[in-house]
Amino acid sequence: MFGVGGGNLYGQLGDGTSKNSSRPVNVTGLESDIESIAIGGSHACALTTLGGIQCWGSDLYGQLGRGILTGTSGTPADVIGLTDRVAAVAAGGNHTCALMTSSGLRCWGSNDYGELGTGNTVALATPTGVIGLASGVAAVVAGAVVTCALTNAGALQCWGQNLAGQLGTGTTSGSFEPIDVTGLARGVAEVAVGGKHTCALHTTGALQCWGYNAEGQLGTGTPSSSPIPVQVTGLTSDIVRVAAGYVHTCALTTAGGLQCWGQNAYGQLGDGTFKNSSTPVDVTGLASGVVAVALGRGHTCALTTASGLKCWGDNFSGQLGDGTFRGSSTPVDVMELGSGVAAVVAGSRHTCVLTTRAGMLCWGNNDNRQLGNGTRTKSPTQIAIDGLANGVAAVAAGGNHTCALTTEGGVQCWGSGQLGGMGALSDGLIPGGVKGLSSGVADITGGGVHTCALTVAPSVQCWGYNTYGELGDGKTRHRPTPGDVTGLSDAVTAVSAGGNHTCALTTLGSVQCWGYNGLGQLGDGTTTDRSSPVDVRGLSSRAVEFTAGGDHTCAVNTGGGVECWGDNRFGQLGDGVSLADIPAEVIGFSSGVASVATGFRHTCVLTTMGGVQCWGNNASGQLGNGVPLPEAKGWGIRVWPALFAALLLYALALAVRRRSRR
Repeated sequence: MFGVGGGNLYGQLGDGTSKNSSRPVNVTGLESDIESIAIGGSHACALTTLGGIQCWGSDLYGQLGRGILTGTSGTPADVIGLTDRVAAVAAGGNHTCALMTSSGLRCWGSNDYGELGTGNTVALATPTGVIGLASGVAAVVAGAVVTCALTNAGALQCWGQNLAGQLGTGTTSGSFEPIDVTGLARGVAEVAVGGKHTCALHTTGALQCWGYNAEGQLGTGTPSSSPIPVQVTGLTSDIVRVAAGYVHTCALTTAGGLQCWGQNAYGQLGDGTFKNSSTPVDVTGLASGVVAVALGRGHTCALTTASGLKCWGDNFSGQLGDGTFRGSSTPVDVMELGSGVAAVVAGSRHTCVLTTRAGMLCWGNNDNRQLGNGTRTKSPTQIAIDGLANGVAAVAAGGNHTCALTTEGGVQCWGSGQLGGMGALSDGLIPGGVKGLSSGVADITGGGVHTCALTVAPSVQCWGYNTYGELGDGKTRHRPTPGDVTGLSDAVTAVSAGGNHTCALTTLGSVQCWGYNGLGQLGDGTTTDRSSPVDVRGLSSRAVEFTAGGDHTCAVNTGGGVECWGDNRFGQLGDGVSLADIPAEVIGFSSGVASVATGFRHTCVLTTMGGVQCWGNNASGQLGNGVPLPEAKGWGIRVWPALFAALLLYALALAVRRRSRR
C-alpha cells in the first residue's frame, strides 16, 4: 500500500481532505499495484504497474497533467496524453516529468524558468517532449525550478533556473533547454536536485555538488556557492545513494550508514543538534542498516533493511508520522508501519511510502489535499475491507481492482469497474459477488484490467478489458461478466494473468497463452496479438509451474530449470538478450529450481536448497540485495536471508494446493 502524512492544504496526501495527518492514511484508489511514487512541492504522483501515472494535490500550474487547470484535487487521476508506457516519474516544485520506456522524456506544469525544457517559459497542463531528449535518457530528477536528466552514456544535462549556479555550467545564466553540466560528460550514476543545489554520484562512489551553499548544503566545509561541481568533503568513495532536500543533503554509504549536511534548523540532519553543518555528519543510530533515504523541506526519512521507517526533523504538519506534531533532531519510528515498507518519498511537509504489498500510505500536510483518500476526514488507523474479515482463501489484484476467492469457492471483487475487470461496469467501494461465480472456483488471477478464474470443472473463465484478446474468447470486445476461454487443447491445472496477456498450464505440461504479444510474451515465435490460446513453442520439457509478469512469462520445467520469454528491457528474462518470443533458458538455472514468481519487471526463483535469487528491474529495491538501483540486468542476485523462509513457506503452500486440485 502507499501511505502519506503531514501538511495537506492542497490535498497532497490524497485522502480527499485538506486536513493534516500525523499518522499514515490510505491514498484513495492506490491500495495496490504501485510501481513507484514521486512527491513535489504540493502535489504527488504514482507510477502504476501498468506503466501509467496518477497525480493529485495542487494543480495551479497544470502539474497534475489533466489538460486543464483544476486548482486542487484530493484524489488521484490519470495523466493524459502519455501514449507510451512510463518507466519513471519525477515531481518538482510545481512541475512533473515522465521517463518513457522508449527512453524519451516528457514534462508538464510550471515553466517560469524553463524547467520543462521546451525552449520557452509557457506552462503546460499536458505532457510535452523535452528538446533533444526524445531518447537515450536513463533517469530524471526534478527540483524546485530545475530539472536534470542522466543519459544512457552516463552524462548529465540540466535546465531551468540558474541564479545560484545550480545547473553546473560555470555561469549563472538559466536555460530553457538541456545543457551539459561541466565536467560530467560520463561516469555519473545518480543525480539529486535540491532547492537551489544539485549533486551527482559518480560510478566510483565519489560525490560532487554545486549551486547555492549559504547553509553548507554542498558539503565543502565553506559557505561559498559554486557554479561547477565540487567535491563533498570526505566522500571520495563508498557512496551508493544521494538525496537532496531544500537546503540539506544526505548520502548513503556502502556500509548502510547515513550522513547528512547543510541546514539543521529543524534537526533534519539527525545528529541530535540544531546546528548547521557544512561537512557530512553521522545520523544518530543509523551507522548501518539503511537502504534508502528521502528528504523534505525540513525533515528526513530513512528506510531500513528490516523494511521499517524512521523520520526526523520538522514535524509541524505531522510529516514524521509518529502521531505527534513535535519535531525531533534524532530518528523516530513511524507509527503503525513496523515493517513492510518498500520505498519512501518526502514532499515539502508530507511523506509517502510504497508498501511491500504495492500499495500506498501518506501522512502530514494536506493543505493541497495531497493525502488523496477521497474523504475530508483524517484517519489515524488502517481501515479493514468491508465484509472480508474472514473466509478468504486467496486474493488477486489487477491494475485498479481487487478480487477475493472465498473458502466457499465464490469470487468477490471491488475497485474500478469501468472496463468490467471486477465483473461489473460500475466501480465498487466494497466487495461484491461476480455474476455466475458464487461457487465452484478453484483459483483466481488478476491482470492489468482483466480477471480470470479457474473452476473446479476445470475450465477457465475471464472478464474485463479485451482490446488485445486477453479474455481468450476469440474476440476483442470488453466483457463485464465471466465467459469461457475457447480453444484450450487440454484440461487446465493453473492460470495466470499478466499485464495484458493470460496463460494456462495444461495437465500434459504444455503452456498456452493469449492476448497482447507486442514483446513476445505469448511465446509462439511471433509478436502478433492472439484472441484465442496458442501453444508456447520450444519449451525444453514439460512445465510443472508457470507465471505471467507485466509483459513477460516464465515456466519451471520437469528438470527444475527455468525458461522465460517476452519483454527483457529490464533484464527480467535473465538470459542476457533483449527480447525472446520463444522460451529461453535463464542463465545459471538449468536445474535446482522449486518455484518461480514474476513481478511487473522482475523475476525471482525459489531454489530446491531453500534460497531465493532475483533479477530484472531494481528501481525500488525489489531484487532484495539491499541496494536499490535504477536497473539490474542479468543473473540472479541473492536476497536477504530473512526472505527465504517466507517465500519457501509460500511455495510449499502453493504446491500443496495445486496437488490437491489435480
